[in-house]
Amino acid sequence: MSDNDQGMPRRPRSHQLDEIARTALRKALPQTWVCQDVTPDYGLDARIEIFDDSGLATGQMLFVQLKASDKPDPRSALSARLTIEQCHYYESLDLPPLIVVYHAPSDTLFAKWFLRFGKHRKRKGQKHFSFRLKESDRWSKSTPGILEEDLRLFRRFLSPNPPLPIPFRLDLPREGLFGVATSEMDLEIKKGTKKGTRYRIPFIVS
Repeated sequence: MSDNDQGMPRRPRSHQLDEIARTALRKALPQTWVCQDVTPDYGLDARIEIFDDSGLATGQMLFVQLKASDKPDPRSALSARLTIEQCHYYESLDLPPLIVVYHAPSDTLFAKWFLRFGKHRKRKGQKHFSFRLKESDRWSKSTPGILEEDLRLFRRFLSPNPPLPIPFRLDLPREGLFGVATSEMDLEIKKGTKKGTRYRIPFIVS
C-alpha cells in the first residue's frame, strides 16, 4: 500500500458490481424504454416503463430485483437469495417482479419472472429462499419483446372483465407437473371443458 492510499476511503466491490449490473441492464433494454432506480429500496431495484418505437407510452411497467455475481461458474452464480419478507411482498403486488441476475465474468444477464419459480414452503426458522435461474433464462435480443408480451397477458388475465373467449396454450413437461402426470391433467382438462367448466387460470405455465 502506498502512502497515498493510507486513510483514503475504498469503494467496495459490491458497490462497483451493483453499478455495473445496472448499466448492463439499461444497455440491454430498447432505447425507447425508461429504466429508473427505485428509492428507497424495499426489495425492488428498478422500474422499467415501456414506450413503443415511436416514443409513445404504452402504459406498461415492470419492476426488477437485480442481483449480480462475480462467481466464475454460472451454475453457482445464477442464484437469487431473497428474504421471506421480500417474497411475501412480491406475492402481494398486482404484477410479478422480474428477477434479473448479472454474471460479471461473462458480462451476461439472466431474467425470470418471480412467479415462475413457483410456491415455496417456509420451514421453521427459515429466513431466506434461494431461487436458481438456468441457461434458458439468458437474456437475448428477443427478451424485451417477450417481456412486453408477458405483461399484456398478465394484465389481460388479471382484468376484472377480461374479453372472452381467451385463447391460451398450456405447455406441460413430459414428466408432469407438481407430481401429477401430464396424461392425467390432459384428461381432466378435456372432461372439464366438455362440461362447460369455467377455469380461472391466472398465468400460463411453461
